[in-house]
Amino acid sequence: MNPISTTAYWTLIARIQDAEAASPLCGDYLAKRFSSSESEQARAKFGQLESAAANIVARHRIIDDYLADRLRRDPSVLVVLLGAGFDTRAFRFGGGKWVELDENNIIAHKNALLPATQCPNPLTRISVAFERQPVEGVLSNLSGYGDSGAVIVVAEGVLLYLSEEQVECLINGVSAAFPNASIVCDLMSAEFFDTYLRDVSEAVRDNQSPFRFLPKQPTAIFDRNGFTLERCDSIPSRARNDFTTVRANAECGYCVYSFFAAQTDHGSMQ
Repeated sequence: MNPISTTAYWTLIARIQDAEAASPLCGDYLAKRFSSSESEQARAKFGQLESAAANIVARHRIIDDYLADRLRRDPSVLVVLLGAGFDTRAFRFGGGKWVELDENNIIAHKNALLPATQCPNPLTRISVAFERQPVEGVLSNLSGYGDSGAVIVVAEGVLLYLSEEQVECLINGVSAAFPNASIVCDLMSAEFFDTYLRDVSEAVRDNQSPFRFLPKQPTAIFDRNGFTLERCDSIPSRARNDFTTVRANAECGYCVYSFFAAQTDHGSMQ
């Protein structure tokens, strides 16, 4: 059984600090529920990476805005959070049917501190051994969840750690399980990584979670697998508008993307 990763705690700490700010960007008031000695160790390990933390919060807010808009227009949409970590959106958002997928340790930890039974929206948490269970197989087991309508699969802070082959399997798994799905994810170019994130790379590499999927053209893998780009939002640009600690000035090297399958009647975010 895999322990909860330090990087999962790192993203948690970023949202806790944001929620404690005078003018929070995400305002994840539930994140503090998961504070622990492990999260404090992550704070000590990654606390100096302020620019990266600002990008984590900005990324989360961009996805928040996308989901809020989709849920406003279709409160019955199914939201699948792949590698959900300490995500609390199912509790904070109005509407939606929610599925959270992650390793057993983190699912058990979340159920103890923020039980799915207390969620105001329908929420299913499913334990997955990602190292032993192919992601396409995991997704195929969920196909019945999306029979009633639109599906959004969110892979926040996930694809960076996968190989290109694994990313392709994930995309095809989504398409097979949910032919009408949209995919929301963050993608980073190799150029952006090489220019701005060497300090983050060393910290993450020491945690044995190296960045792997850093293509020259981040969207190409979706294009060739039948998904169409809906929108693209620059994470550093959003972070720079709300924080003073962001060094990167590249607009398009690190973005949140949303893609939709050709047969999806999703409507564009306004």
